[in-house]
Amino acid sequence: MQIPAAKIYFPEDDRNELVKQFDEILQSGQLTLGKYGKDFEQKFARYIGTKYAAAVNSGTSALEIILRSLDIEGSSVIVPTNTFFATPASVIHAGGRVIFADIDDGLCLDSQSLETNIQKDTKAVIVVHIGGIISPQIKEIQEICRKGNLFLIEDAAHAQGSTLMKISIKEPRFSETRARQGSLAMYI
Repeated sequence: MQIPAAKIYFPEDDRNELVKQFDEILQSGQLTLGKYGKDFEQKFARYIGTKYAAAVNSGTSALEIILRSLDIEGSSVIVPTNTFFATPASVIHAGGRVIFADIDDGLCLDSQSLETNIQKDTKAVIVVHIGGIISPQIKEIQEICRKGNLFLIEDAAHAQGSTLMKISIKEPRFSETRARQGSLAMYI
């Protein structure tokens, strides 16, 4: 018996609207950076409650852009062991050195392992909200980052709209000098 991995239904009206929009995009010659991209960025920024959102080609690129903007070249960045290759790869591409920290029973970065792995050259921490799970230890992780003057970067590729005990992925975590940055990716 052959069972398809997925068989998604798209109503005819939706398909017709998509074909119309795709045709408009192809006729314009702007596959990226056109009006649909700008509209998406504005709507997504409103949805997550931030002033700006930038659409890029991948979650890897989004993380690398954040890391480069924070000038982590030559510094170490702590990432959880339970993550996709893109997370440590983005650190390496931005010129940083990866330090892996263990995860807790909930598959999220363990705050004790984070503290143990901080080194003199550590400049940032990447928390990965794997499977849409916001780490139950996020407050402890924030405090560790605040005390250590470390950037906290949230890889929220799985977590658009996620919440944990009234903590939303949309909500700013803290307003210290080391601003929180996030990467939200989509599988399209």
